[in-house]
Parts: sequence; structure tokens; C-alpha cells
Amino acid sequence: MIMNRRLVYFIRTNMPENQWLHDQISKLKLRQLRKKLIPDSYIKKAETDASLIPYIVCEFEQKRPRQTTELKKIYENYLQKAEIRYSAEEFYENQIQMLFNCLAYGFSPDEYEYYRLKERTPEDKKTYVTDLMRYELQYIMSDFKDLLYLFDKFVTYEKFCKYFKRDVICVENNSDFEQFVEFAKTHNDLVIKQVNSSCGKGVWIEKSEKEHLQQQFDSILRRGKCVIEERITQPDILKKFNETSINTVRITTFNTKNGIVIGPSFLRTGRNGSVVDNGGSGGIFIGIDRKTGILNSNGWDEYLHQYIEHPDSGIKFLGFQLPEWNKCVSLAKELAAQIPKVGYVGWDLVYSSNGWILVEGNAAGQFLSQIVYECGCKSEIDQYIADRNISF
Repeated sequence: MIMNRRLVYFIRTNMPENQWLHDQISKLKLRQLRKKLIPDSYIKKAETDASLIPYIVCEFEQKRPRQTTELKKIYENYLQKAEIRYSAEEFYENQIQMLFNCLAYGFSPDEYEYYRLKERTPEDKKTYVTDLMRYELQYIMSDFKDLLYLFDKFVTYEKFCKYFKRDVICVENNSDFEQFVEFAKTHNDLVIKQVNSSCGKGVWIEKSEKEHLQQQFDSILRRGKCVIEERITQPDILKKFNETSINTVRITTFNTKNGIVIGPSFLRTGRNGSVVDNGGSGGIFIGIDRKTGILNSNGWDEYLHQYIEHPDSGIKFLGFQLPEWNKCVSLAKELAAQIPKVGYVGWDLVYSSNGWILVEGNAAGQFLSQIVYECGCKSEIDQYIADRNISF
């Protein structure tokens, strides 16, 4: 049985109190995710005798051609963007190892390079939160229906509007034209986001075309349902890293039996000319001391370039103090308290002219701090899972 998005949305919105059904769907989603992995018997054989890995991979390339072909495409695209050059023999060997790590442990093709998996033992690999695991967290730690608050950017806004501290509208059909006109008359810059977008994709900025608003509206509408936001004004203290994007903090919260806990967190800053700071769009991320808000690492990007200072602005990362850090932590905990049945969220917060405000929440955010610190954080996350708030 395959659960498509429309059916999932229907159940969330029309059967919000049917807890048994929500639990069954969560279990089904977990089973679907875990079907992407190969049986444990193959993994144990490969961990005992690594020479078997090419044969195991070959077998599952034949059994799962669509899955393995897609993994290879993603890997090749990553190598091209990262400008990693392997000889033909090296490429073949790494592709085999990449496929095995994806099929056996749930890593993504990018993570094979992020975490330098070819250099790591099986025991070491198991200390990482993999790409598959971050999606599993949604269904392990959260009530199925409440995840809806994080899957649609306008639903997020409706739930947390007082924390946005900026104007936001939604355009979905022609009936939204009048509110678009009023918004465009008030704001020169339109920050436009497709409601289901992620990783900085489906986000762009347009100038308000006050003389051609109908054409501009029609152009936006062709992209599908979008939110349009007032552009955030960021003070110089963080704007100086990169002026063309907002520079955000990804702060994770875990709702446990012991209260709301702050998990691995990092600062993201964009590159000159980019309007987003996401790692997938070339952004740089830097580790944060969760107690003090002081940056405690150099910067890294998803192509494993390391930076002592921002390559465009020259601002040094290590030792930089984020402003009003206690207020940032308090905001994250207050946000998490609004959805107590969602056990894990990666909140994107920004320090603005109005203080710390919410950009968005992510139900399956990546643990990119594992790149920054060059080690896994699975043992910490496992503890939060064990201590999760299971009152629902």
C-alpha cells in the first residue's frame, strides 16, 4: 500500500482525532522508508568481509534498478558541483562504496562524501544520523497530524504568525489578486516561496512591478501555491557576513519527558549574490556553542571547503558571538511548546531589526553539524528519542 500525499493530507485535515489511524500511518511510513535498505544479513556479511560489497551491490542493482540508478545520478551531480575529480577506476570504486552505504545504512550519495565514509569503519558510520534517519524521526517522535504545521509554509505562518513579525500573504488562485495588489503597493521587495519548497529551492525575490501587477501575479501563480513575504531587514552585526541573503541560525528542539531540549545547532550564511543561505545553494555553516551562542568552528560548505573567514566579506567565524543568544534559545523553546506533539523540529531563526524572529520550521532538517564537527551525533539523538514526550 502506497500512501500518496493527497490521501495523507486528507486524513490529517479530516480525521484529526483518529489517533489509532495516525499511529498506523506513521508505522506504514516507517516501513516504507526502511524498505529502501537491504536486509541485515547482507550488511553483516559485508561488515565481516568487505570484498563481498561489489557483489552485493551488483545484486541489488539488478533487483532495484530504479533506486540505484537515481542514487548514481545524485552522486554524479554532486561530484560535478563539488568539482571532485576521480580517475575512472577511483570513480567506479567510490560509486560501489557509495551505493553500499546508501543501501545498507541509509546515507545519501552526498553524505558519502560529506562524512568521508570511505575512510570510516562500520562502527564509526553507525554513529551518524543518516539521511534516512532524519526522515524516520518525523514518524518516531511526532504525532502524525501535527506535522502538517511544518509541511506547508503558509500553514506554518498561520500557526506561528506572531513570531514572524513581518507581513505574509498566500497566493493560490485568482481570488487572491486583490490582496496581492495591496501587498505589492506596500512592499517594494517580494520574497516569494513555494509552500512545499526546501533547501533554498523555490525561493526568489522580485521587485514589485506596480505598473504591471496583473502580469506579475499571473507569473507567480504559474509556479503553484506560494507565500509572499515582506523582506527581512537584518542588522549589521549579522548582515556583515553576507548582505545579499539573510543569515540564519538552524536551532533544533526535542520535546522530551524532561522538557524541551536544544539539540545540534549551527549558523548559516550565504555567498555574495545569493538570496538564500542553504547549504544546497552554496551556503556556509558554522557550529554554535549551545550554551553561549559563540561560534566554535570554522565554516564549511557541502562541498567540504573549509573557511576560517567568510570568503566574500572576510569576517572571521571562530569566536564570533551571536547577539542575544538567550533570547534565540527562548524563542526556539517557545515555538516548540506550541506543538508539543511534534518531537523534533529544526527551526530557522534570524536576528532582525525586530530581534530574533521565525523564518520557518523543518520536520526533517539535516544534521549538518556532523560535517562541521567531523563526527556523528546519533548517540545524542538516540537519547532524545528514548526521552521523547510520549504522553500522546
